[in-house]
Amino acid sequence: MVCLMNALRRLIIFVLAAPFFSATPSLAITAELANKCRLMAIQAHPTPRPGSKNTGVKAAQRKYFSKCIANHGKMDTAEPDQDRGSAPSGAPPLINTPSTVPSKK
Repeated sequence: MVCLMNALRRLIIFVLAAPFFSATPSLAITAELANKCRLMAIQAHPTPRPGSKNTGVKAAQRKYFSKCIANHGKMDTAEPDQDRGSAPSGAPPLINTPSTVPSKK
C-alpha cells in the first residue's frame, strides 16, 4: 500500500513538473524559419564587398533577423533605404548591375 502511494506521488510530481522541462512550440524556432529569416535579412541588408567601409550592415542584419524570428517570418518587404545599409547617395553602388557596369571603349 505504501509502495503504491509512493508511486502515485512520484507520478503526480512528474506530471506537474513535465511542462517546465519541455520546449514549447512558441519558444523553439525551426531550421526552416531560421534559414528563411537569414535569407530575408541578407536580401534586406546586403553584405558589402570586402574592403569597403563597415556601414553597420552586420548589426542591421542581426536586428532584422531577430525581428523576423519574433514575427514568425512575416516581414514587410518595404524597408526604408536609410536602414538598409546601402551606399549613401552619390556614392558608387555596392554591386555592379548591368546598368552600372562600365562600358568598354
